[in-house]
Amino acid sequence: MRTRHLALAITSRATYTWLPHKVVAVSQSVMRYLVSAGVPEKDIVTIYTGIVKQQPVSRASSTLRAELGLGENAVIAATVAIMRDKKGHPDLIRIAKPLVEQRPNLHFVFAGDGPLFDELRADVQAQGLSYHIHLLGLRRDIPNVLAGFDLFVLPTHQEALGTSFIEAMASGLPVIGTAVDGVPEVIDDGINGLLVPAHDDRALAAALLRLVDAPGERRRMGAAGVRITQTRFSVDTMASEMAAFYQNSLSERGVA
Repeated sequence: MRTRHLALAITSRATYTWLPHKVVAVSQSVMRYLVSAGVPEKDIVTIYTGIVKQQPVSRASSTLRAELGLGENAVIAATVAIMRDKKGHPDLIRIAKPLVEQRPNLHFVFAGDGPLFDELRADVQAQGLSYHIHLLGLRRDIPNVLAGFDLFVLPTHQEALGTSFIEAMASGLPVIGTAVDGVPEVIDDGINGLLVPAHDDRALAAALLRLVDAPGERRRMGAAGVRITQTRFSVDTMASEMAAFYQNSLSERGVA
């Protein structure tokens, strides 16, 4: 058995056809790609990644706003992701200036490190956005950080599924993502968040303004996201589906 959790092109078809008996894909998008690459559909099963339920951190107990010197009137649109190509951080920086001019209480927070960290920090400084875009670097207290956000946004260009969206949803946050690869399987547009086309600055800015201006909608979408993570993306659901998959596979081979 082999699990495929990447949205990148496979380098060896044999590692998905000849070596394993079955392949687990983390999204329907990944499954479709594998079929297009020559992996028999009958040998693929989709099992969504489940997350372990974290000890909840309340908004009041989060230390993030005090750390950044921001009060409750600030609206924080933030992301937690490695800073590398195709995650979409430059897209957010590119649209930030006109947005904060329209909504001075809007702040962006990037949690994460990676190969683009220094480049992104230099870009933020060069545009005079250091007051409105906060780069936290690598954090080990993600539940505490998420609890300080108002909404989660990641304009990724490529994503097999989007575990960071799932973790944000589990924290009660509405999410904004791009309609690429497996992301639409996580975000039900208008229900638990908003989907926009990749590389579309205007649509991304409009989605951000919509949620910045609508605290009631943020709460509604956040509550829907929590419900979805408790079923579709729970670790219990994943474990149950994986166990059933193994049992069925063994039965097919006459082992069980």
